Amino acid sequence: MKKTIFCGLVSVLMGIVSGCQSGPERPEVARIVKQIGTAYTPFPVGYEGRITHQDDRIDELRRVATLDELYQLATADSVPMVRLAAFIAIMKQRPSIAKTIALMDIQSQACVPTLYGCSVYMESLAALRIAFLQKNRHYGLSKADSVAIDSCVLFTPHAKHLDYLRYLLCRLPPHRQYYERVKALFLRHHYIEALVALARYRRPEDCQYVLDALQGKVKDPINIAAYWAEYEHIHAPRLPLSEKITRWLHPERTVEDIPEPRLRLDIHAHWQYIPEEDDYNDAEMVRKYALRCVYENPNVPAFKPYLQAARAYRRRQMCDVVN
Repeated sequence: MKKTIFCGLVSVLMGIVSGCQSGPERPEVARIVKQIGTAYTPFPVGYEGRITHQDDRIDELRRVATLDELYQLATADSVPMVRLAAFIAIMKQRPSIAKTIALMDIQSQACVPTLYGCSVYMESLAALRIAFLQKNRHYGLSKADSVAIDSCVLFTPHAKHLDYLRYLLCRLPPHRQYYERVKALFLRHHYIEALVALARYRRPEDCQYVLDALQGKVKDPINIAAYWAEYEHIHAPRLPLSEKITRWLHPERTVEDIPEPRLRLDIHAHWQYIPEEDDYNDAEMVRKYALRCVYENPNVPAFKPYLQAARAYRRRQMCDVVN
């Protein structure tokens, strides 16, 4: 889940952070924490992939703070960005402890501002921790630990905030013990990525789900306009008085005229489901996932009529990657 914010707002955002964190007692640690909390992005800035000054601050925090201090920051600091920075520092020293922290707090709905190029996004803290662990196994996380993390993510309830689950479903092997969970994620929880995993089992009773998706049809996609209209109806009483008056004076304003919640600047904001960003609600994207199912399983008889289209789609994908 990503929430785009223009870079011009970054300075305002960082100002909000500075007064909202609970700092450690040792001044040398508190100084670093303040720097991280007031201007922290966990990924390299810019498209060239260069290392940022924030990476240096995390390394400095790792050198100066004790493991106990890092653990306290990673689990209890009031600023999500500081919790993530301390988590990264722990991961580089004791990945097993970082794994415990990530899984212990996997249901966290906190968000972290992250900078990509010239845009700032709000990312799920829980999702970032899982992604960091799995992408940095060279720090000492074992293969067994990695599999355990994947299993935990797969069976975590109410996990829409974990973008990593979508990535996991697209590469999940068809193990028998995962079948019921994968099917439930598609049918009940509406993960279109689960259709890709489900198709790998090649069970005849599941073929119809792929065939329906090839027509851009899945069960109960969200009506995006209705979703935001209902959201606005629920949250309108919390709007400032001036905004209520404006909307009363101008009732012709539509949902599109209303600032979307994902653009509101709140360093302590929680993750929020954005239906436009969920491919399950996009008929064209649903069809593309179905074509992937066909391409990956060319020997399924029911998929034969669509195999040529699936191969053509795959070629276009490869051309897009090259270009």
